[in-house]
Parts: sequence; structure tokens; C-alpha cells
Amino acid sequence: MVKYLVIIFFSLCSLVSFSQSDTTCHSRSPLPEAGVKATIKGYRFTNELDVRRSFFRKNFSLALSDSTYEIVGFEFYYTSEDGVAYHGTVCDENIFTAKYPVFSYLKEGGFFQFTNITIEKAGIKFHTPSFLVFPVD
Repeated sequence: MVKYLVIIFFSLCSLVSFSQSDTTCHSRSPLPEAGVKATIKGYRFTNELDVRRSFFRKNFSLALSDSTYEIVGFEFYYTSEDGVAYHGTVCDENIFTAKYPVFSYLKEGGFFQFTNITIEKAGIKFHTPSFLVFPVD
């Protein structure tokens, strides 16, 4: 069931990400893909992460596999198993959890998608691949 929802979610997000122009610090317009991966700082660089729900009680950051790039901004989407959806935009690499109410009601069975991760090097912007995070107990 969750994998089915993930596929639908990715499909819908892909339509949105290529149909709108730049609106904030991240870019929804197509940018070249950098050979750089993003993750939550302290976790491995992979497409899917299991992260304890208690982790999200504190502020956290994204990190890049190549530190010569800088994170400009990104979006995250949360979808619960009950169908609750949330969207957040971050203009930096740091996520201040108090700013986003979603972090106070996370449940196991939901997931985050971190997407439209816009990075920059020498004034040139790129995208990195999206990744999923599954809050677990």
C-alpha cells in the first residue's frame, strides 16, 4: 500500500515540478543534475532512509556528498498512512522543526519526500536526486 502511494505521489510531484517556474530559493524548473547526492546529515547517501520519529523533535540539516556545493533550498512533502499531506519549503540546508507543525504529529507508516533540492557551485545551480525518509519507532 505504501509503495503504491509513493508511486502516485512521485508522479504527481513530477508533474508539478516541471510545470512551474522558479518561485523561491529552490528551483522547480529543470536544472542540470549534479553528480551529488543529498541526505539528512549523519545518515548515509541513499534513496530511502529509515529515521526514528524522535529524531525529528530537534532541528536537523541536509548534507551533500560533495561539500564544494552549497544547498540553496528544497521542498519536502509528508504523507501519512491516513492520507494527511503536508508541504514545506526550506531556503537553506537547516530545518527548524518548530517552524513546521508536521514534525509534531509524525506517525509510523508515513513518509517524507525531499525534492527540488537546489544546490549551487560557482554561481551555477543544479539539482540533486530526491530521496525518501520513513519515520519509524
